[in-house]
Amino acid sequence: MNDTTNTRTGSLPQLPIIESILWKAPSQTTPVDQATSNDRLKLYANADSHDWQEYVPDQVASDSSLPGVLVNYWDGQPPAVYTLTLRSYWQLIPSTYTQVSSGGGFEKEYTTTVGISNTESSTLSAELGVEVEGLSAKISASFTSSVTTTSETQETTKYTVGSPEKGYTRVWMLWQLVDELVALDPQGKIVSNPTRRGDVNWSQHNQSGAYLSYQNLHQHFPSTIIVPTQQDFPIPAKTTVPTQQNSPILTA
Repeated sequence: MNDTTNTRTGSLPQLPIIESILWKAPSQTTPVDQATSNDRLKLYANADSHDWQEYVPDQVASDSSLPGVLVNYWDGQPPAVYTLTLRSYWQLIPSTYTQVSSGGGFEKEYTTTVGISNTESSTLSAELGVEVEGLSAKISASFTSSVTTTSETQETTKYTVGSPEKGYTRVWMLWQLVDELVALDPQGKIVSNPTRRGDVNWSQHNQSGAYLSYQNLHQHFPSTIIVPTQQDFPIPAKTTVPTQQNSPILTA
């Protein structure tokens, strides 16, 4: 697994604006495109009559005699149409949304997950046609932007939150930047991934039929970038409702 922490080169998406005390923070912001690539993903081929598995290009080879290539799709349809897109968003760190009263400042530790699992790294590397150690360089070369491809770890940080002035309430929370690599169809949605059938010319075996599918079309990369946001709001004055007095009863 690549243990190098990458330095981000792209711009950051805008953080949410805390609008009021009653504002409900989203679990994440809308992803913002950072870059796209014309690279193609490899399909996971699983032989239908043998215990053979291999990643092969998703486009039919012009020379089907080459090893490790896709010979055809049985349905006669072309490969999926998609664009590999690197985008980013802010994720609200769970249990950090806090309303702080005057005199109620605090210190607290919060734990976040950074990086991706070894399984995710292995799968994505195979789909992109590189060794695990080359995943970071591949993404940097394809998108001209770096993401955190380090092994998944837990990081704990202590935060000190001050109290607002008297008569105010402070709304405070933490956001984590998350990058993601997605395969988007022409409508901007993650491309569908039905299992297809086709013939594969295996690297170590003869040609045979296989089940074909993409293993990972949506990979998240939780980064080390954690940002606190806060906003102070005046406490609404209590409204006094006047007591209604009964009119005197007049008697003759």
